[in-house]
Amino acid sequence: VGGIVANTNAPSVSVSNSFNEGKLQKIETKNLGRAAGIVATNESGLSLWNTYNHSDIDADTNSCGGLVAKTTKDLKIVNSYNNGELKCHADSLDPFVGVSADTATVTVTHSYHLDSYASTFGESASAKDISNGVLASKLSSYSDSIVDGSIWTQNVGTVDHPVLKLTAYTAPEIPDDEHTTSVAKSYIGTRPIRIDVIGR
Repeated sequence: VGGIVANTNAPSVSVSNSFNEGKLQKIETKNLGRAAGIVATNESGLSLWNTYNHSDIDADTNSCGGLVAKTTKDLKIVNSYNNGELKCHADSLDPFVGVSADTATVTVTHSYHLDSYASTFGESASAKDISNGVLASKLSSYSDSIVDGSIWTQNVGTVDHPVLKLTAYTAPEIPDDEHTTSVAKSYIGTRPIRIDVIGR
């Protein structure tokens, strides 16, 4: 069970400018096994950027991750964060990636998790820094050749965590190409989400 995507199996998938604030509760998939705030199982070359999970995860699963529960292929996480509580009864649990197979290389850049959890990935942030705008400032100041952190904002005192700005958007024409399964962008609530899937 994933807050946005259950399973990826195309050659290349990117999830950007996206978030989960829904409820992931009373999930019982012990035999099947995965629960995560964004992607439950990654079997693709997956990139996540400008992405966050603000949902607590209450599950009885084999693996539980704040952003990804299990990855068997390469995974990149950039300028993202998780501050959801992991209320999981799981064999493997992590605020970023629950399980990383030997076949996967996980790279986490400028990304943060709540400091009440230990992780081999990313950096920790206190609940205070998440609520008072310190984390939002760090995320919004990040920039590289692909990722523009200026999409992050926070109305401190009204919203207790960094969020993504709403921007005007015109839907692209979907190319009729066997190598492009879908390119989609939509809005959840008042902020944007984009998922690109390349290959079949």
